[in-house]
Amino acid sequence: MVVLHGDYLRHALLAIQHIIGRRRREHLPVPAEWSALEVALAQAMSAGPQSDAAAQSVNETWLSTREVADRTGWTERHARRRAGQLDGRREGGRWLIPETAVREHMEGQQRE
Repeated sequence: MVVLHGDYLRHALLAIQHIIGRRRREHLPVPAEWSALEVALAQAMSAGPQSDAAAQSVNETWLSTREVADRTGWTERHARRRAGQLDGRREGGRWLIPETAVREHMEGQQRE
């Protein structure tokens, strides 16, 4: 058993998030164990005295491609194509996309 705390815990979480993010961007599968580790590390961070933005990602609201299509006016197919660019993750053969990423994208489009 290894006990991590403080900066070590934060760095471990950032490292696993970096690795998982890279695999998702490259459309490679993410082992379930890695996702579970990310959740466990984020929960440990949120239980500590400091709260990290990375820990908040565990509590993120995730949208299906159909929900993204409804909110953006895109087709479901277009939402699937954009999922990787919006930090989406494949879970059980379907894309889940963070609501905050969709909102930020839409706000950025409105400014242009």
